[in-house]
Amino acid sequence: ESDRGKVSLLWQTVLDIGVQGFRVYRSVNANGPFELVSSDLIRGQDGAYEFNDFDVSVNVTYYYQVEVSSTLHEDQRYGPISVKVAPPNTYAMDQNYPNPFNPTTTIRYELPQSGHVELTVYNILGQEVTRLVDTQQDAGFHTIQWNGLNGAQHRVSSGLYLYRIAVRVDGQTTFSAARKMLLVK
Repeated sequence: ESDRGKVSLLWQTVLDIGVQGFRVYRSVNANGPFELVSSDLIRGQDGAYEFNDFDVSVNVTYYYQVEVSSTLHEDQRYGPISVKVAPPNTYAMDQNYPNPFNPTTTIRYELPQSGHVELTVYNILGQEVTRLVDTQQDAGFHTIQWNGLNGAQHRVSSGLYLYRIAVRVDGQTTFSAARKMLLVK
């Protein structure tokens, strides 16, 4: 399934005798070529397995194959399974994570349509600290990291900061939101 910018593959086995784990392969073509996207063997619990793919783009159909690694027989692949990554339905900006943070934090936001995005960090006095994003972006799920540096690339002090997103489409602000984050040294 596809949910909020990631693809989740869930599967279950009836017998796990000899199963060491699984590998997941991905392609944008049903006939391949398929590339390995799981870094380690996926191990399950009680025959239930899960793999999450975060490196996906909206409006793209991905094809997955699952390969079982077993001590009883040669590795076998199953699939392909197709999943189309849907764009978000609404605008959203998530709480940064981790929060509190040191030295970096990640901010995730969603755009149901393309627009000009400004994402700015302010200190508690409302003064601009740095502008993380100031560009036209496509619809989809986006993330940006802040490393605790101001616009002059100097470390900022510990404390409470605000981050604000403003999205303009055809010159009109269609979405804005602000949240608090805490930098602790």
